[in-house]
Amino acid sequence: MANRAAAGTPIPISFTLATSIGLLVALAVGTVFWVQWSTAKRNTAELVSQRANLYADQIIKDLDNQLQPARHLSEFIAGKIEHGEIDPSDRAALETALVNSLAAAPQIFSVAYFDTRLQATAARRGPEGIVRVHHFDRSGTANIAAAFRQTQAAKSGFW
Repeated sequence: MANRAAAGTPIPISFTLATSIGLLVALAVGTVFWVQWSTAKRNTAELVSQRANLYADQIIKDLDNQLQPARHLSEFIAGKIEHGEIDPSDRAALETALVNSLAAAPQIFSVAYFDTRLQATAARRGPEGIVRVHHFDRSGTANIAAAFRQTQAAKSGFW
């Protein structure tokens, strides 16, 4: 009996089973929780990324749709000048072409032609919808001159 007292009281089997089963259940629940949490986190990140890409693509598409008429208008006038149908030195013909081009694109506010001396001829739509022609000198405007030099260096058109 003294030997048994020295060894301590034995742990009841019911306590051992309850503790073991409890630990196994806790481990299983923890594992399931961790797997579901990490999967949900990854899925949420992917969904947010896909949504952001979808929104960005839609914004790009909408912006392109908004700017496309301006691009077509400028390419049309440039083509007419390149083919000799409009002579930029003929001020009246250039003004007519600019005014007429605005008539075809009501969403465009103004269009301008700059010569190499940065003398501009522009057609602008007024608040009442009337298009007026303006002439102005931008040779002294630093950012316009820098943009013109950048345009001259470019191999093709750009925004």
